[in-house]
Amino acid sequence: MEQGRIIEKYDTANIVERPGSQRPLYQVTKATSSPQYGALKPLLDDDNLEEIMYNHPERAIMVAHRKHGMCVTNVKMTGDEATTIIKKVAKYVGRNIGPGNLLLDGRLPDGSRVNATIPPVSPNGPTMTIRKQMSDPLTVVDLMKFGTMSPRLASLLWMFTDGM
Repeated sequence: MEQGRIIEKYDTANIVERPGSQRPLYQVTKATSSPQYGALKPLLDDDNLEEIMYNHPERAIMVAHRKHGMCVTNVKMTGDEATTIIKKVAKYVGRNIGPGNLLLDGRLPDGSRVNATIPPVSPNGPTMTIRKQMSDPLTVVDLMKFGTMSPRLASLLWMFTDGM
């Protein structure tokens, strides 16, 4: 177990600041799995995560956290587990992944985007990236609060959508 100071605590995970490391540890504390998503289930259930990246069977899964940036997790999967999940996602989106089709682009039921590859396109084993959708999307008011959009631009867009 990695030592460090817990800087944020959730029901199923802790964010741990690790001395001497650039990336915090996203430590899953209540490991659950599902028949469809396997070990990725607790990561998919966390609305604080923007992206989940599985790049190599011998490396930990990486996540992009909305507040803490890139984090290493304590979750690992074998290449066979990842391939099984990729095939289930491919079946869900109505595509086939195999020798004739080595790349997968699709969407999960919650709207999250999935990109996956299998060997020989990815020589170290299967890869998968899941770009999660927010369960509570941003509104125009949020965009104005963050300084992304001015009130003047928001009113102009409102006029356009209402047909002036």
